[in-house]
Amino acid sequence: DLAELGLARIPRRIECYDVSTLGGTLAVASRVAFEAGQPDKDGYRRYRVREAVAGDDFACLREVLGRRLAKIESDPLPDLLIVDGGKGQLGVAVAALHDAGVALDAIGLSKERAHEEGAAKRVRRSGGLKAEQVHLPQRKDPLLLPPRSEGLQLLQRIRDEAHRFAIEY
Repeated sequence: DLAELGLARIPRRIECYDVSTLGGTLAVASRVAFEAGQPDKDGYRRYRVREAVAGDDFACLREVLGRRLAKIESDPLPDLLIVDGGKGQLGVAVAALHDAGVALDAIGLSKERAHEEGAAKRVRRSGGLKAEQVHLPQRKDPLLLPPRSEGLQLLQRIRDEAHRFAIEY
């Protein structure tokens, strides 16, 4: 049920990236990898952001993805790259892929903000109701998959794991 995403192929291996800061000072990031819908712990990575200013999520993500894409010889690429965030984070990922000369499907996954419409498509997450938005490079507006969509639930699980892994670091 991920056909609406317009992916080049059904993703068998998926990587997801999340940036986290400690009080806006220490920036770190995480990568989690899933293979056939299951966590692949050997593919998990933690990144200490070295150059970008903590608090600038876009610069931090750009640095981490640049480091990741520089290692495609020793660390093969996934079928799908997910970033935790919206259109801005996805734009950073698409630019990093372009700069590296890599053709790879990428999406952003974010929770609905309070001022946005879409109450009918809300899902229960962590005790509250928030719609999940799937941001695609070729679409201006985010895609709202049905809350019971198994594809959406897999994307959420992967993103939540990346978030957990970043915060733990």
